[in-house]
Amino acid sequence: MKDHIEHQQQVLQLLKDNATLMQNQMKQQVDQHHSEKCFDWVFLLLHLKKAIYEKEMLEILHVLNKW
Repeated sequence: MKDHIEHQQQVLQLLKDNATLMQNQMKQQVDQHHSEKCFDWVFLLLHLKKAIYEKEMLEILHVLNKW
């Protein structure tokens, strides 16, 4: 009986270790893709702000040229 309980504890520990390993692997994948997506969003926002700034500056130059 004691051997059976020890065996069950070993199997349970193995399952816990595998679950922890899988959680860590999944977290690494999510973190990797998350940082790439965040970088893409930041780049897109900066690009849009630059485009808006350039458009505003061109409008100001146009108004100044007319004046």
